Amino acid sequence: KLHDETPITAVSALKNQCNVWVETTLDIDFAIDPRDRDYIEVKPLPVASRVIRAIEQAGFTMVKADVEKGFLRGGSFASRSGIYQELEFRNSGFVSSKEIELSFILEGQMMHCLAEIDRSLSFSGDQYRSFTLPINATDAQVAAAVAPTLSL
Repeated sequence: KLHDETPITAVSALKNQCNVWVETTLDIDFAIDPRDRDYIEVKPLPVASRVIRAIEQAGFTMVKADVEKGFLRGGSFASRSGIYQELEFRNSGFVSSKEIELSFILEGQMMHCLAEIDRSLSFSGDQYRSFTLPINATDAQVAAAVAPTLSL
């Protein structure tokens, strides 16, 4: 089992900087190069896929995925591992441009989401919004949770 805050690597970002590998000190017979990194693919949980799809269906493109050092804090949750993943989405409308940086934190049967919204032509600065969904959330539950983030 992977740690609950393991970054998702199977994303369609234009610039995906998320790599995950297993590091071990085991002595494996016939290993070609014990120092190399064998990357693994980490797929998003269905609820995370639904959140990503809802944002993309609203006209945003995932432009970057990376891992940052530090901790996240949302309304009723906080990360624990010392790293967190950011999925960066952009839309470019004729009148305004908006960027959403999204992070997921899995906690038991709940998926916490923290979004940082940056409106490049706005003078109001960045805004933050957090929401929590059950890991078996329906499309309707996801749409209702994501809609306020898209309207900021």
